[in-house]
Amino acid sequence: CGQRTEARCDDEADSWLTGQPPSIDFAARHQLTHVVHPLLLSTPYAPLVEWLSESANFKTEVAAQDVLEAFARRFAEDPIAVDKQDLLDLRDLFEHVDTKNTDLGREVGAALLIDAFNYVALEDGRITTTKVLASPTSLYLPASIADSQDAWSKAAGNTPELLWASANYAEVFKISRADQRTTQSEVVTTSRKRGVKRFLSLLGAEISPRLVEANTDSAHIVLPSQFAARRYLGRARGGLRRDFVSPDLDAVIRNIRQSPPLPVSRKGRKSRTTLGASAPSAVERAIAVFRCIDSDWASFEPYSRTFAYRESGRSDSSPVPTTWLARLIDNAWYPNYVGTPCKPTSLIVETKVTLAMYDHHTDFASGLTEADANSEFARALGMRVNPPVSQLVAALERARQTSSSDDLSLMRFYKALAGHCPQSTS
Repeated sequence: CGQRTEARCDDEADSWLTGQPPSIDFAARHQLTHVVHPLLLSTPYAPLVEWLSESANFKTEVAAQDVLEAFARRFAEDPIAVDKQDLLDLRDLFEHVDTKNTDLGREVGAALLIDAFNYVALEDGRITTTKVLASPTSLYLPASIADSQDAWSKAAGNTPELLWASANYAEVFKISRADQRTTQSEVVTTSRKRGVKRFLSLLGAEISPRLVEANTDSAHIVLPSQFAARRYLGRARGGLRRDFVSPDLDAVIRNIRQSPPLPVSRKGRKSRTTLGASAPSAVERAIAVFRCIDSDWASFEPYSRTFAYRESGRSDSSPVPTTWLARLIDNAWYPNYVGTPCKPTSLIVETKVTLAMYDHHTDFASGLTEADANSEFARALGMRVNPPVSQLVAALERARQTSSSDDLSLMRFYKALAGHCPQSTS
């Protein structure tokens, strides 16, 4: 007894009509194909099969991309939990698909649930972990999966609101380079296959804070660094065009601000040994937040500026920070030289130039050095960095023309200018 099915448009199909069972196990396991009656493949029905191939979802042979697209559509509204074999099969299918300039990876990720965990704060103040199932599109990669250069897991620490992929996946995808598997009649060496970090990232997992587009109306423009937008709108109805927020980043900053700069021992003294080497201090976590965003500023920068608009159609040409960045600018979270959380606008990046210019060295940002002198993220936060030579020369000229300027002030400008000069290697 046969089963009924219906033809669908190619770009809407969540299963495929085929003339024979699929050679891809994943497709069969999740019923992503339906084999038509043999009679339909006979000569009299050739025109119908041709129409189904051109205008509907009949495939003579189902390819990897067909399977992935059908899976993403089938479970888009009701994601399913997948096991180890499913993930390995998905990884192998993606090896045969060009994922550049496409959202197929995230679409597949949104259709499945994998093992994950989050931190939970107990009433007695202790932190524990809870296992959950979650879509990769809502997960971050823990330190055991992300490599040592990824600072987000260190910055986040045990912030309760975040979801993390299970560390066990590092073992699931750890296959010998000598091992080979035959997939779709093609030998694919595992050395070419995606590792766990690349694969889970393809499915939507992140190694830096997610940005979410927000509809910020005039009533909610309250941050000081966005005052220009508030002033432009006045009493007019409007808001911010293409604003972005980051609830996860907000949660991490809040968690850092609630933590002591250094672990506190039972005797009440600050100690680095209380929580062990695996538990970074609040100072180290704040620096990790900076490193995480600064190292990928090219990806964050397009979402760092917005402008006000009025419902009448007029817009302000003066940009203001988007809300995720404005909250970083306007809150005291980054440590100064002695570890006190400060607003970034009050801090200085320590370089040869700024050392010569500023007397109050406690205002130097902890952990930032000469290598950060050209950081665009530091500038976006409002931190003081190396002023250009032209600005120093102009300031020196003004100082020399002022009778109240003393030799010490002039010497500071000369030292700052010397800091711009390349050092001799001889």
